[in-house]
Amino acid sequence: MPELRITLDYTSGVTQRTGIGRYIRQLIPALAALHTPHQYTLFTSVRPPADHRLPPASAFRRRVLPLGERIFKLGWQYARLPLPADLLTGRADLWHGLNGTLPPLLHGRAIVTVHDLAFLAQPDAVNPSAAAYLNRAVPRAVRRADAVIALSEHTRRNLIERLHIPAERVQIAYPGISPAFQRITDEMLLAATRYKFELQQPFILTVGTLEARKNLVRLVQAFDKIRRERGGPKMLAIVGPDGWGYEKVYETVNQLGLKKEVRFLNYVSDLDLILLYSMADVVALPSLYEDFGLPVLEAMACGAPVICSNTGGLPEAAGNAALLVKPTDTDTLAATLLRLLRNPRLRALLSKKGQAQAAKFTWEACAQTHLKVYEEVGKAEEQQ
Repeated sequence: MPELRITLDYTSGVTQRTGIGRYIRQLIPALAALHTPHQYTLFTSVRPPADHRLPPASAFRRRVLPLGERIFKLGWQYARLPLPADLLTGRADLWHGLNGTLPPLLHGRAIVTVHDLAFLAQPDAVNPSAAAYLNRAVPRAVRRADAVIALSEHTRRNLIERLHIPAERVQIAYPGISPAFQRITDEMLLAATRYKFELQQPFILTVGTLEARKNLVRLVQAFDKIRRERGGPKMLAIVGPDGWGYEKVYETVNQLGLKKEVRFLNYVSDLDLILLYSMADVVALPSLYEDFGLPVLEAMACGAPVICSNTGGLPEAAGNAALLVKPTDTDTLAATLLRLLRNPRLRALLSKKGQAQAAKFTWEACAQTHLKVYEEVGKAEEQQ
């Protein structure tokens, strides 16, 4: 395969600490590790912080245009300014939009990664301004793209059915799990983490941005239903930053008098997250809508028993290694949490099955899928 010049929109890798940003930051080193002849340009519309390092590979260069992400969004997606991105970043054979959108391009072919279609499937659970932007930008991008990458079969089907994208243009690239996510059993480290975050066991852990679609209000209500039951949880720990609709979560905690029992931990380091997964009695991820759900696999890799929604792409991540619940049924969620907390044999079984399930997903495999898409699209360009 001849050398390809590939430009990737890396902006979300700089601006988003969780979710898509985390995905992008783990994908790029995996691409670098493949040691292909291709040359990559990472384009970002904001200046990365001083401690943000690119993979140590000669194939990667950085192109920073620190005008601000909002300026590019307004110019390219709203005003439709005919300013081709490759005039700013240099000519490329392929442009890859890693966050669901594409700019105008003068040369080359385009690939776009779609992380989810929540703005179509669950519009009430998405920030209205974000939904308005995505309703403009994503359909336009997937129609323009020569290939579309989805993170799950669920999203692939939605792209085909809702946006009428030909099936042959959509490829699944499941995310991977960093090898750092392994169960930690060192009692001193676990005790120090419990002390640091003021946790008491048994506790339920959930991970993700505090936004409406994460369904945290129902999780808090389910926790309240069972916390006084025999074998019930003493605490609920929530890891993640405030997002759209977060106020309702805090309001519910206050209304139920749970300020001491519900711990809002905000961002935590990867090491702290691994320790929290390792010591959690149950990890609960009852999202109303999720494309795939990396926290499901991260928790499983650390040996945590998992309860998650039976909707969206979460069942693909969970396989047969989690208990699945209808996210809108608070009573069933509460009963399932209590059942798992009371049953150490079931927790041990899910822990073992979860570690085996998580091991199926690697960033190397994800990067190999990307490389295959790049070379197939690049070959088609060459033949024209």
